[in-house]
Amino acid sequence: MKKFLLFLIFPFLAGIGMAQNTNISGSINKYSKVSMIDYCANRITVDTPSLFQVGMQVLIIQMQGVSIDQTNSSSYGNISNYSSAGNYEIQTIDSILGDTIKFRFEVERLYDPSHSVQLIPLPVYQTATVSGVLTCKAWEGNTGGVLLLKADTLILNDSIDISGTGFRGFYDNDSSQACFGSLTDYFYTDSMHGAIKGEGIVQYPYRYGRGKNANGGGGGDNENTGGGGGSNFGRGGAGGQIVYRTLFCQGLGPGDGGAPLSYNDSLNKIYMGGGGGCGHGNNSEGTPGTNGAGICIIIANTVIGNNQFILANGIDQNNVAGSDGAGAGGAGGTVLLYVNQYVGNLSVIAHGGLGGSLNNDFLTHSCMGPAGGGGGGALWVNQPIVPANITFSAPGGANGMNLGTGSTFCPYGVTNGALPGDTGGTVTGLIAPISIRPYVRLSATASNDTVLCNDQQITLSANGISSDSVYYIWSTGQQTATVSFLATQTGPYFVTVTDQNSCSVVKQINVKVYNVTPNFTPGASVCSPQNVTLSAQNPGATVVTYAWSNGSSAPTITFFADSSTSYAVTVYSDSMPSCIAIDTIFVSVGNLSVTYSHDTAVCPSNPVLLSTYDSTGVGLSYSWSTGATTPTI
Repeated sequence: MKKFLLFLIFPFLAGIGMAQNTNISGSINKYSKVSMIDYCANRITVDTPSLFQVGMQVLIIQMQGVSIDQTNSSSYGNISNYSSAGNYEIQTIDSILGDTIKFRFEVERLYDPSHSVQLIPLPVYQTATVSGVLTCKAWEGNTGGVLLLKADTLILNDSIDISGTGFRGFYDNDSSQACFGSLTDYFYTDSMHGAIKGEGIVQYPYRYGRGKNANGGGGGDNENTGGGGGSNFGRGGAGGQIVYRTLFCQGLGPGDGGAPLSYNDSLNKIYMGGGGGCGHGNNSEGTPGTNGAGICIIIANTVIGNNQFILANGIDQNNVAGSDGAGAGGAGGTVLLYVNQYVGNLSVIAHGGLGGSLNNDFLTHSCMGPAGGGGGGALWVNQPIVPANITFSAPGGANGMNLGTGSTFCPYGVTNGALPGDTGGTVTGLIAPISIRPYVRLSATASNDTVLCNDQQITLSANGISSDSVYYIWSTGQQTATVSFLATQTGPYFVTVTDQNSCSVVKQINVKVYNVTPNFTPGASVCSPQNVTLSAQNPGATVVTYAWSNGSSAPTITFFADSSTSYAVTVYSDSMPSCIAIDTIFVSVGNLSVTYSHDTAVCPSNPVLLSTYDSTGVGLSYSWSTGATTPTI
């Protein structure tokens, strides 16, 4: 993870600049979906470019995108990789062209626009007074769910309330009246078999069934089981089963509670509260899961609390189900306070929502499933401990139960296994992800084109320039900035320079190799003085000059060899005289002298004597046409 610096020095960098004293209430934030991010050019594409200005500070944040276990087991929905979900940072706009926004500072973190990335202008105030309830647009699947502001002094004369603006709970009802009996699978593709899961930080691989949806609560399985609570810092509570007087149509698969999320300084990720899972319904008497709370980010030098509240609660399911399963509570949200000092008291509340209850007074044979409570939310401050004048409360939501009093089979208060959500928590020592490192687009330089002689050592180098670390790979396979090797042939050499964002630049270096090495005659051996031909022909395209020790400048020489001796040849490159090849060729001349009988005539069948004689008399062999091998026949 890259380093960030918390700027709480005033005046602030430019955001949406406001007057010295500004009363604020309602929703002050605007949102645009991010459809593309280009790390190599440090720019993004947005749906609503008219919201932004050059020099404006903005928040980029990814809302979803974790990977989950998808096995049909109780592990379904467990988070296996957070990926870029929850990443966020504050950037400064450098330029705008059409719907493309380029940032002044390097984008420090990874974002995947296919998983709900949004860009939010940062409102900036000298002094901001909350004069009426301050909230934000509720999350609608693409944007919203975040309250963001920056002020020198923030005065709370009213509350900040982002309750229910986070991930959504849903309702569905299958009117087929079908009872499949004792279903317990963790995911389905239709609402007959299981109710819809609560929304969370994973985009639905499967929308229905009891398995949790990361921090979204699971939907109750057929028949009429309760939904599981959404989660955030605290785990969501499981839903309740349906209990029948007989074994007919038992409902043994209530929704699982959402998984607790990880908050720590090393990851520095933030999330909205998960939505509650829906109870399974086939009589139109069930209740939906409820929404979790959103995210509140306050950057200020001073906050004057005035005993006010920051509310980030999951929504309670206060509607009472009948002969169907009940919907679960959403999770509490996340409150980030980048504040230097607090004056007066401030309460931060991030409760999980209450799980839905039901009334089964009129049923004599069954007791439907209540729902689980939502998990508590998170408070994150930049101090090493939570300041003493901040009170934080984040209990998990209570589970639902039967509220009816007229059934002995389903008495008042029975929960059928439904559970409350777990308590939320605090995190300290937060480092604000405000990008301050100027963006430097990746570029590279490399050695100039070069010429050299064959089989000489060559050294090539490259230098990558970027905001990030860079890596090198050469066409020779070497992976260092500087490489050395023996040059054997003319041709281009390539180096690819890549940075941490997988942006790359390719540089080409042309190397000309002058090959003056000829195909030398290996030498010559003759029996007696005679003409000999020697060659130093260069088969390549290089233009060369030859210099023989006998004074010839031709590639091939012919001469009369009357004694054994060495002949030297030097080959020069005409284009690069320093490229020289030298060889010595030895010519061996023998001294073989043979005398033999003269031609003669004899009568048929008379004997004849033929003979040969060599002056040396040693080391000789003979081969006559008759097949004889002696000197005389």
